[in-house]
Amino acid sequence: MTYKKTPKNAEKIICEDCNFVSSKKSDYERHLLTRKHKILTNTYKKTAENAEYICVCGKQYKHRQSLHNHRNRCNFEKNLENSDIVQNMEKDEKESEMGIMEKIKNVENEVQSSNDYKEMFMEMMKQNHKLQQQMIELIPQVKGNTTNNTMNNFNINLFLNEQCKDALNIMDFVNSLTIELADLERTGTHGFADGISNIFVKAIQNLDITKRPIHCTDLKREVLYVKDNETWDKDSEDKQKIKGAIHTLKQNNIRKIGEWVQENPESQEMNNPKNDMYMNMLHENTGNQDKSIPKIIKNVAKNVVLPKDDNK
Repeated sequence: MTYKKTPKNAEKIICEDCNFVSSKKSDYERHLLTRKHKILTNTYKKTAENAEYICVCGKQYKHRQSLHNHRNRCNFEKNLENSDIVQNMEKDEKESEMGIMEKIKNVENEVQSSNDYKEMFMEMMKQNHKLQQQMIELIPQVKGNTTNNTMNNFNINLFLNEQCKDALNIMDFVNSLTIELADLERTGTHGFADGISNIFVKAIQNLDITKRPIHCTDLKREVLYVKDNETWDKDSEDKQKIKGAIHTLKQNNIRKIGEWVQENPESQEMNNPKNDMYMNMLHENTGNQDKSIPKIIKNVAKNVVLPKDDNK
């Protein structure tokens, strides 16, 4: 209960507990004596000696049935339920309940979020452990491959530099080849790739393996080691050394055509079978043979592959 005055031009007395407003002090004092005011301000203390059932209006009964009958016709209780105070109390209770529910929801969200982070962290740890295991398993393989490659390269170089130190240089080998007229004719009848391969391979096979100017250590990848200028080196990926040797052999073949013409003068007569052979030899040896070069390299590589026991 509070006692308030408004400005002098409009004095009013207010009971906030009962939502009572009056400009007369006498009315206000009368209000203080009412049962409603006493109940709401907890100043109504009168109780019956043996009363067990009490209505909100203040009346007391010894029996529950009597209270029930009274409530059916008690207007005070109905008015109290509809009053602003009851509505405000219900509103406050509802807001309080909503606030509690909101806090509970926030706590649940925080717990769920915490669980999500925990699960994500555990999953990351599991994946990290799996990756570490894979790396551990891979290290010996990488190390083994590196070691094998190093040992293979060491063994190959040792074999070439020690056992093949007296091998011919590639250009010395090509220039030493004796080209027979039959070899020249084969380029005309079987094609440039077959004819040059035959000359090259036939001469290689007549040499001891330690005297050969070229060796192949990997046929699939066509890895070739060539001796040039007294040094063993792995040929480049575009096979410049072996291509140079093939080009020189081609030039030597062309020079041999003049000798063949001297041996076969009828080849210069039109409509003579020898003339057709002559024209085919010229075409095969002097034409563009870029497509034939890879075939020749493959044919040579197949015949100079090092046995595995020789480079260990």
